[in-house]
Amino acid sequence: MKAAEFETQIQRLVSTYGKAQYSEERVKIIWREVQSLSEADFSNIIEKMISECRQAPLIQEIKDYSAQAKIVQFNKKSNHTLSGQGGCSTCKGTGTVLVRRLDDLTPWAFRCDCEAAKLRNFKYPQWANAHKSAYKYV
Repeated sequence: MKAAEFETQIQRLVSTYGKAQYSEERVKIIWREVQSLSEADFSNIIEKMISECRQAPLIQEIKDYSAQAKIVQFNKKSNHTLSGQGGCSTCKGTGTVLVRRLDDLTPWAFRCDCEAAKLRNFKYPQWANAHKSAYKYV
């Protein structure tokens, strides 16, 4: 995305929520987060935020919307889908490995090591082959 298009979209946020919510420093952080998105994707994100957010969306919300757009881009490029068709054989393209402990059957979620998981920036512990002996797939 070009900086001029980014500025245009930020102005949409400013006109909706007010300049006080988007200091120069916050705008720089937002730019770093979204600069790899296409202009169309960022425009769609801004439209969603304006229609869904009652208060000014700040950095974490923008990261969440941006991550969703990056996942969609990734899936389009590599024919992955979030419904589990294709992609990683461990997580089926979702980025999350859902398992239960063998001893007490408690459910666990782990972050897969595939590209889909890297795009999502999950805070789960990393799945490793060593876990296979203590867990079963859900």
